[in-house]
Amino acid sequence: MHQILQRWGVFAPLAFIGIQALQVVIAPIPGDVTGVLGGFAFGQWLGFVYSTVGLTIGSLIAFWLGRWLGAPFVRRVTGPEIWEHLNFVVEAEGAILCFILFLVPGLPKDTLCYLFGVSPMPFWVFAVISTFARMPGTWVLSAGGAKAAAAQYTQLLLLIGVVAALVVPLYYYRARIVPAPQAFMKPALSGLAQGDGHILCGPRVLGVTGGRCHDGSWCPKKNAGTEDDERADHAPPGE
Repeated sequence: MHQILQRWGVFAPLAFIGIQALQVVIAPIPGDVTGVLGGFAFGQWLGFVYSTVGLTIGSLIAFWLGRWLGAPFVRRVTGPEIWEHLNFVVEAEGAILCFILFLVPGLPKDTLCYLFGVSPMPFWVFAVISTFARMPGTWVLSAGGAKAAAAQYTQLLLLIGVVAALVVPLYYYRARIVPAPQAFMKPALSGLAQGDGHILCGPRVLGVTGGRCHDGSWCPKKNAGTEDDERADHAPPGE
């Protein structure tokens, strides 16, 4: 491995960062494998840094594709089952919700990037929150790869044990954790129009400047005066 890295020189980190970015955009590429590979090849901390850079680039590309191509494209990318289960994300702009979804193990984080692209969440908020929320899992994968490369099997088993004690309960109860933000959002979304299998919301309700395009995707530059705005303006208090 080290001979290969020496042969590639400066292009080795760039190639690895490119692979990490690509595995986000093209979900079938296993991200856990590439995360371990980064630690194995570059060491714990360099592998962590390179993985973080690549994951951030890939996440932002997927987010941008979701926002540019809209809800119909994201539905095709995610598939009907995941869209049905996680389509509440398209109404989300909260940083806490984004952080929880990217932190909980077992959730399709690459798919979440596309879903948040259809949401009203600002680009820079998604960039910061998704990057920091991915870091704990990225560090664990990189550290595991580095310890395997150094033949530190005792430390590797200890790391796996600690991570399993933290991750297994989160993974087991993920179905309960994920609906919680959705239930929390329902009061704010009550009384809004239903269409195309997901909730449509007006910019006044979410407190952001924007609105829904005809395909159901979020249009950040859509100004007031839309039907959704008027509905929000004339709604009785509490709705």
